[in-house]
This record gives sequence, C-alpha cells and structure tokens, in this order.
Amino acid sequence: LHRNLDGIVNMEKPPAAMFVVDIIREQIAIHEARRLEIPIIALVDTNCDPDLVTYPIAGNDDAIRSIKCITNIIAETILEAQAELGKKQPPAPEPEPAVVSEPVPASA
Repeated sequence: LHRNLDGIVNMEKPPAAMFVVDIIREQIAIHEARRLEIPIIALVDTNCDPDLVTYPIAGNDDAIRSIKCITNIIAETILEAQAELGKKQPPAPEPEPAVVSEPVPASA
C-alpha cells in the first residue's frame, strides 16, 4: 500500500496531467485519470486503444530504448518549459517583517 500510494497522499490537488508508458499495464490509473478528467499523455503501441488517452504518442512501449528516448525528450521539454516560465514570472515580493512591540511593564 505504501509503495503505491505514498506519492499521492500529500497532494493538495490533482495533477495537471499524467504521463503513462504502457496503458494496458496501467489501465487502473488510466481509468482513474479519465474519471477525474486529468489529461493523459501516453506512449501508445499498436496493441493499445489511442482513444483512451488525451495525447497519444505513437511508439513501442515494450522496447527499453524507445521508452528511454521518448521519456528523455519529454523530461527535457518539461525542464525547458519550467525554465522559460521562471524567466517570465516576476519575482515574488519579499514579505515585510512583522513589527513586534516590546510589552510595556505594568506599573505597580
């Protein structure tokens, strides 16, 4: 149970998208993502139904070299997009320090 669900326990909201290598093997995840309307990007082989995913990528989901090639390209693209997004967003304003006043001693 921990092996399968620890990664999603602390998620505050559903992911913006999901990437799947083998949609037959991950059919439960595909079903859940479709139910939650999470876009699915998936490597789709000839033995798979491309209509199950939002963004199918035609390719061999059985060959390690094919999987590595496609996942590396996707990872590089995500990193480039994150870097671009970081350049376009203005830096977050620095929070102003809270003013703390010293307690006034009560006169006796």
